[in-house]
Amino acid sequence: MKYRRQLSLIGFLFVIALALATLASAANPRKLVLQQADVGTKLQVENPGDVTPAKGACLGGYTAYFHYTNIENLTSSPKGPIWVTSMAEVFKRSRDAHAAEAGASIQGSPTPGFKVKKVSSAHIGDESRLYINQSKTYTWGDNNYSCNRNTYCFSGFVYIWRSGTVLAYLDVDGFTGKITLADARRLAVKQQARIQSAR
Repeated sequence: MKYRRQLSLIGFLFVIALALATLASAANPRKLVLQQADVGTKLQVENPGDVTPAKGACLGGYTAYFHYTNIENLTSSPKGPIWVTSMAEVFKRSRDAHAAEAGASIQGSPTPGFKVKKVSSAHIGDESRLYINQSKTYTWGDNNYSCNRNTYCFSGFVYIWRSGTVLAYLDVDGFTGKITLADARRLAVKQQARIQSAR
């Protein structure tokens, strides 16, 4: 059974704009996402991940999911990430990946507490963005909750960036006050290192 997070306020849906292009060599997308060794022993990988089929200028992609061990029986709010989604899609040319990165958008209206922060291209890959959400309400299973002193609230950090012909996406979520931007950036740097080494 997969424990894909169901936080409506930090569940970002992105529309990828694809462009037509010519052939180019492609790295294996499975090697361009975070691996178990990157996230540590407190998180476990959900198998299998999701495969993005080749279409147009996209040569294929892969999404890996990780969640906190024994997440269904949590009785406290642990520090650090409790959900991580790591995706990479490979394109024929850099300009195709650029078009996809530029076309990535959030569907729906931002919720209260939603913040968007621009990340310099000097930090992650060739061009990048960071979305930050600190939820005031959230969904767990079939129930909706409002954040107060008797319930746990969540924060999420989403990086979208391009590195050469690769479009990368990283969603790092955890309990508010127990997860930081530094936690998310640490994982983004690790994923970028995998992408860079595959060039």
